[in-house]
Amino acid sequence: MTTKACEIRICSKTGGTGSGDPGEQPVRRLSLGIDVGSTTVKVVVMDGREMLFSRYERHRAEQSEIVGRLLAEAAGMFSGAVFRAAVCGSGGRPIADAIGAHY
Repeated sequence: MTTKACEIRICSKTGGTGSGDPGEQPVRRLSLGIDVGSTTVKVVVMDGREMLFSRYERHRAEQSEIVGRLLAEAAGMFSGAVFRAAVCGSGGRPIADAIGAHY
């Protein structure tokens, strides 16, 4: 199974984003949490304490495909946003490494 590529901008682990151009338009900064467990994937998008998006799905040993699909859905809902991401769970390390997020 393949997933459609999506563009989702994630802050670097040091917090930097964008070019630093003073004329650059401010972007919406959201928090993204990804939990890749032994049987399920959970994704949440937060704006401060407000939950904007939440999905839970069984992955049936296809963790990266499910994460990709859920991230594509989130990216479509929050076009242009920059996400500060963190990943947890027993299957999370390879996902965190692949997207440059904290684990």
